[in-house]
Amino acid sequence: MEKTGSGFKNFAGGMKESLTSLAPLGAAAVGAFAADKLLEFGKGAVEAFNEAENAAFQMHNAFVTLGGESEETFQRLMDQADLLEQTTFGFTAEQIQGAQKQLKLFGLTGEEIEKLTPKILDYATATGKELGGATDDVTNALLGKTKALEQVGIHLKESEKTVQGVTNSLDKFGGSASAALEVGTNKTERFWDMWGKVEE
Repeated sequence: MEKTGSGFKNFAGGMKESLTSLAPLGAAAVGAFAADKLLEFGKGAVEAFNEAENAAFQMHNAFVTLGGESEETFQRLMDQADLLEQTTFGFTAEQIQGAQKQLKLFGLTGEEIEKLTPKILDYATATGKELGGATDDVTNALLGKTKALEQVGIHLKESEKTVQGVTNSLDKFGGSASAALEVGTNKTERFWDMWGKVEE
């Protein structure tokens, strides 16, 4: 598995920066002032690292080990999740990976998931739904259960209850997730969220 998320890189980099910044204080000051902060930082960084690694492992298991997809496809979807986290508002890479995994376990191909994932983020943003629930609406529609989509004005013909048909139907919400980043202080919040990941 070539990539298991950015957790280790961020974890190692954050620890190095923190320890370097404390060095000029001297051993006594570090011991008196920074010990608790280091422990707090270390605990948070380890937890974040572990969360990212577990999410990446589950993705690799679903796509490559069980799903028969290539390492290249797995890598591409991991990169997509990272990019969507940065360019939309309200979704973490791990949450996006969870939606991708949910679609894979449903039986979609990596290529289909890559096209559908940003559309689901748009749909979730426009309707105010959690990402998992929005993904459920999409998979239900593929099973012919289209009530949730009908409630937001999407009426699929029988011939449109396919992956391509549902993907196309979500175009009406296109750009919603990225547009949300420009609202109020959302871009600032996203910046600090991403900064926090770098610190971890």
